[in-house]
Amino acid sequence: MTFGFEIAMAIFVLGVLFMIVEVASPSFGFAILGSSLIIIGLLAMFFPLIFDSPISVVIMFLVAIGSMAASIYFYSTLGENQEVATTITESFVGMEGILTTAVVPNSLAGKIKIKTQVWSATADVPIPVGTRVLVTAWEGVHVIVEEVKAPDNTLGNPDTTHRNPEKAPMNSEINTKSD
Repeated sequence: MTFGFEIAMAIFVLGVLFMIVEVASPSFGFAILGSSLIIIGLLAMFFPLIFDSPISVVIMFLVAIGSMAASIYFYSTLGENQEVATTITESFVGMEGILTTAVVPNSLAGKIKIKTQVWSATADVPIPVGTRVLVTAWEGVHVIVEEVKAPDNTLGNPDTTHRNPEKAPMNSEINTKSD
């Protein structure tokens, strides 16, 4: 085992650590640096004499620049086919959430939980905490919501509430009590 191999292994391990950091906190650019260090480490492991060369610094610099450019190109193609929202709240339009703080009209005091995120919310009418709401629009960094209305129960009988009207029982089939 030569001194060059030990350096190569350290560079490779450092690259793997950068990739782990990227997985823990995505989009901070650690993947690009990690990929480059892994490539440099692998090249140095297979060609350990590269560190003994008088131009080793130049070679490592060129390999680093090339591998970073390749990494940037590779990672940029991963998200090409995805539609990007102009703001994060735009992607929530049409989604439902639960109010964690009551909505007051024309105020940002209301809070809605959508999936795992909490956003400021407003509406035209007051809506109490715990209500299921639908995001209808967004303005800046807050969403505009409206209450999700529960379906009407015919005669108060829960068996008559159907989403598909073709499968709903006829009025003559509904059990009603007569006194």
